[in-house]
Amino acid sequence: MKKNALNPFGSNYACRLPENLDKILQEHPFTPSFHKGNPIAIKDRLALVLDMLMSSLSIQWSQGEDKDCYANLCSAILQDLVRDYNRYLAYAVEARIIEKGENYIVGQKCTSYRFTKAYRTSRKLQYHYIYDETLVEKIWSHKRDPEAVKKYQHLYDQLNYLSVDWLEAEEILEKLYGKNEFRKELQRDALRRLEDPERWTFKIGETGRLYSPLSNLNKKLRKALRYNGEPLVGLDIKNSIPYFSLALFDAAAYRRLGIGELILENNVRLGRRYERYVEEKKKERKGEGRTRRTHPLVMLVDFQNELDEIPDLKEFVELVKSGELYELLMVLFNIPDRTEAKKKFLALLNTPSHWESPLREALIQRFPSLMQVIDLINTGYFKTKNAKGKAKWMPGDQVCTFAHVTQQLEAHFVLDVVCKAIEKDHPEVPMLTLHDCIFTTPEYRRLVYNYMEQLAVGFMGFAPRIEVK
Repeated sequence: MKKNALNPFGSNYACRLPENLDKILQEHPFTPSFHKGNPIAIKDRLALVLDMLMSSLSIQWSQGEDKDCYANLCSAILQDLVRDYNRYLAYAVEARIIEKGENYIVGQKCTSYRFTKAYRTSRKLQYHYIYDETLVEKIWSHKRDPEAVKKYQHLYDQLNYLSVDWLEAEEILEKLYGKNEFRKELQRDALRRLEDPERWTFKIGETGRLYSPLSNLNKKLRKALRYNGEPLVGLDIKNSIPYFSLALFDAAAYRRLGIGELILENNVRLGRRYERYVEEKKKERKGEGRTRRTHPLVMLVDFQNELDEIPDLKEFVELVKSGELYELLMVLFNIPDRTEAKKKFLALLNTPSHWESPLREALIQRFPSLMQVIDLINTGYFKTKNAKGKAKWMPGDQVCTFAHVTQQLEAHFVLDVVCKAIEKDHPEVPMLTLHDCIFTTPEYRRLVYNYMEQLAVGFMGFAPRIEVK
C-alpha cells in the first residue's frame, strides 16, 4: 500500500511538451506583459500554457479522437495561472508551435488549438519542470481540492491501493500507438501519476463531477490497473445523460429531486423571471391585475402533465427507457457509428439554440417538444467558454442549464447516493469512480450492481441499463 499523504503542493510541476522546443525562445524573442527580464518565469509560463493544451488534447486522444484533432482551453484556469495567457497563446501561434482551429466563428464557436504538424508528429515527449513555489502551489490548487478530499475521503483513500501492471500496460500501448513513442509516453505519464499520491488530481468540477487520476487514461488502459493486485471491473450507466434527463419529464421525479429548484440555481435569468411571475400571480389572486407571462418552469410542468398527449416527448422517453435512442439517432443523423451519433446528440443539447446546423434541424423536426423544453431551461445561454470579442465569456454569464442539471443529477446519484450507501453498509468494498461508472473488483461486482440498480429505482423511478465492462 502506498503512503497516504495529502500533499497538494509538490516541490515541482512537470510540464509535458513535444520535443524540439528547447531553442524556441532564443530563436523567437518574446516580451509578455509580466515577468519582463525574467526568462525562467517566461519559459515556465509558456511551458504551462502548452502543457494545458497537451492535457486537453490528451483527454481527446484518450477518448478515441484522431491525432490531428483540436482541443479547447479553460480560460478561467489559464487566467488565474498566467494573467497574460492570451499573449502566450498568440506568441505560440506566431512561432508556429500551435495553430487555431478552422471552426472558429466570432460569437458562435470557441477557439480551439492543436500543435502544428512539426510538433504534432513529434516522436518523443520532453518535460519542463517548474520550481517556482508560488506558481506550483497555484497549479496544484486547480488539480487537487482539500474540500473534495474531505467530502469523498473514502474514495480518495481507495486510490492508495491502485497499481499498474506495467507489462500489460506496455502491451496495450503497443496495440494502441505502435511506434508513436510520444503518445505512449503521455499515457505512461498518466499511469505514473496514478501511482504517485503527490501527483494525483482530485477535484470536484462545477457540475459536481469528481475528477481523479483515472480521468485522463485511455479507457483500454484501465485493464492494466490493479486494486491490491486484483483487476478492476466497471459498472457503467448506459445512456447516462438521457437517462437522468427524464427527471425533467416525470412529475414525481421532478418533485422528489427538486428539479425546479436545481434549474433555477443554475439559471439566474430564469430565477429572476420566476420571482416576477410569482409576484404577478399574487396580484392576480388579489384582483390587482392579470398575469401576462407564462414561466418556462410552468410550461415544463404542463408538458409533464400532458406527456401522453405529446407524441415526440413520449417517444423520447420510451426510447431512453428501452435503450434504443442512439440507434434511432444513427438513422436520423445518417451516422453509422453509434458513439459518434451519441457525441453529436449530446453536443447539440449542450450548445446555444442560435447555433444552427443540419443535425440540429433534423433533431427539431423529429423531437420538436423535446428541443423546446431544452431551449426553455437554457434561456439566456448565448455564450460559450473560450469565445472571443463580444461573445467573450465573462463571470456570471449563463451556463448551459441542461448540461449542468443532468450532470449534477448523475454526480449526486453516483457519488452521494450509491457510493455513500455502499461505504456505510460495506466499507470493505473497493470503489473508484469515473462520472457515470463505478469500478470495483470482480468479487464485489454483483453487490455494486445491485446497489446501483435498486437505488436508481428510488432515485429516478426506474432502473437504468447497467453495462459491466
